Amino acid sequence: MSNNVLVSLIIPIYNGEKYINNFLKMLKLQSFQEFEVILVNDGSTDKTADLLKNIDDERIFVFYQENKGVSSARNLGIKHASGKFFIFPDIDDQISESYIKNLVNCQSEISRLTFSGYVEKNRDGKSLFKYIPKKNFYQNKLYFIDDMVKHHGICTALWNKAFLGEIIRKNKITFDENISIGEDLLFILSYLYYVNRIVSVKEADYSYILNPSGAMNVSNSAFSYKESWNSEWNALKKAENLILIMCNKPSTQITYKKYRVASKLLYFSKKFNYNLATTPKNEMKNELRKNFVNYFFRSNDEFRMKLRVFKRLLRTI
Repeated sequence: MSNNVLVSLIIPIYNGEKYINNFLKMLKLQSFQEFEVILVNDGSTDKTADLLKNIDDERIFVFYQENKGVSSARNLGIKHASGKFFIFPDIDDQISESYIKNLVNCQSEISRLTFSGYVEKNRDGKSLFKYIPKKNFYQNKLYFIDDMVKHHGICTALWNKAFLGEIIRKNKITFDENISIGEDLLFILSYLYYVNRIVSVKEADYSYILNPSGAMNVSNSAFSYKESWNSEWNALKKAENLILIMCNKPSTQITYKKYRVASKLLYFSKKFNYNLATTPKNEMKNELRKNFVNYFFRSNDEFRMKLRVFKRLLRTI
């Protein structure tokens, strides 16, 4: 690792044998090459370790740990990253040749956070949704947060953003290792506290490949309730507090997202006969009662999203 490197790409890997070689090819095609890659093998049980051992590139550094989750893996990566800018792509997604260049060229000491557009694709490569930023920049953090959290907005994922490494190091910003769904949002909010201006890249340089077995999508095909799902509710409550501290106002989009998540968790807990703890269960029920009008008559969620939520409410009662 060099003290002169401009960009650190921090990438956790768990059972990524199918994706490693393809992702390395995409890195070689990048129009911007002043980067290092921090790969963290998070206790993979497939042939990931063997593939990583065969990488012959002095810019790529591999670290190993027992399976502790993506947050722990990224925290380890941050400890070893030396770049001026940090970018967090996922190993099973796709990046354009200008992905790094565009994020870095728009970064500055003034902006301190940049984000780009993105495309959602299925495993067959079919494009399902494309987001291109409408605004050139944000100076109001609450506006940015609302546009980030809303469904099909900027997105609360890390992969379409570039962070200033100095802010992360100086303020000891890390990922919450007790949160497995929503950890990205909490990290971004912790970082935003030290940012005054956010700049956009009006290109869709990142392709997010929907993973049916991923943490965000598995609930619809699950056969039992997963304890890890509860962390999404905890993450949103923490996010609410961070936003109030930072902006002195609540985020309407966080409220709407809490409504969606509460309806989902209550529905699946009933479907799978899972005994939710009394406190979060009552919090979720109260959320559904309190914000019924706000969500269904004021939120900008698509009709089909509201219909899904409403059906879950009917099945939960």
